[in-house]
Amino acid sequence: MDNWDDYRFFLAVAKAGSLSTAARRLGVTQPTVGRRIHDLERRLQVRLFDRLSHGYRLTEAGESILHLVDDIAAKAQIIKSQVTGQDSELSGLVRVTCPDIIGTHVIAPNMGALRERHPEIEVELIIGVAALNLLRGEADIAVRVGQPQSRDLVGRRIGYLLFGLFAAQSYLAAHGTPDSIDQLTDHIIIESAGELDAVQQAKKLRSIARGARSTLRCNDLFTQMAAVRGGAGILPMPVRMAAAEPILRRVLEKEFSVRIEIWVLMRRELGRTARIRAVHDFLVQSAKADEALLTSKI
Repeated sequence: MDNWDDYRFFLAVAKAGSLSTAARRLGVTQPTVGRRIHDLERRLQVRLFDRLSHGYRLTEAGESILHLVDDIAAKAQIIKSQVTGQDSELSGLVRVTCPDIIGTHVIAPNMGALRERHPEIEVELIIGVAALNLLRGEADIAVRVGQPQSRDLVGRRIGYLLFGLFAAQSYLAAHGTPDSIDQLTDHIIIESAGELDAVQQAKKLRSIARGARSTLRCNDLFTQMAAVRGGAGILPMPVRMAAAEPILRRVLEKEFSVRIEIWVLMRRELGRTARIRAVHDFLVQSAKADEALLTSKI
């Protein structure tokens, strides 16, 4: 490639779908991104993107090189990780990705203690249901649901997240309390949308509550929980979190219980990188010591 940096800009726009989002992720201005894309297209003598009113869309030519550029970016990240792994300094950036509920209630409250222990380490906390790809270098550490599915990933289980069905007392006063799964057909459930629709608790509720009414679908757990507090319906919620709220009551406890393993993972070769190993070990230790949300029991 005559100028890899231009391809880095191409990859950012292809993944973001717009110049403005790509610019924020790259830490540059939007005109800079536009100019680099224009320069690359001019040198290749082909249009890589269709400029639409709502963003940038890859052309056929752009699609044809996307996987090649993506592969090169991943290999470059691996090379960087292997070189960085030789550095024993406890300083620098560590990118951690995790679901929002774990980030809010397990990781973020411990960031002050991490700073006290390792003041030169900077953590970038990337929150969301969607799992960034550790093997492609999109993050250094991931807190994830379920055991690692690749031999190239190593880590520790830090506990279990237990979900049960909850509703507000105001809802139950108005609609009654279900005594069996069959009675869910007489109730209103809050459903999940987007990536949240694929999580275990959402799938189980969908499988047992066939015929139940739903007046709300949402792709964010915290927004769903706010709706439950307002009496909008019945929802799977983390038991330890919901039990601390006096306006909520658990229903169908024997019939509905979902226990999810939570793991802290990283790529195997990053175990030699001092700052990443330090953050990994700190997350494991702090999560096991603080059982406010997770439980260590099976």
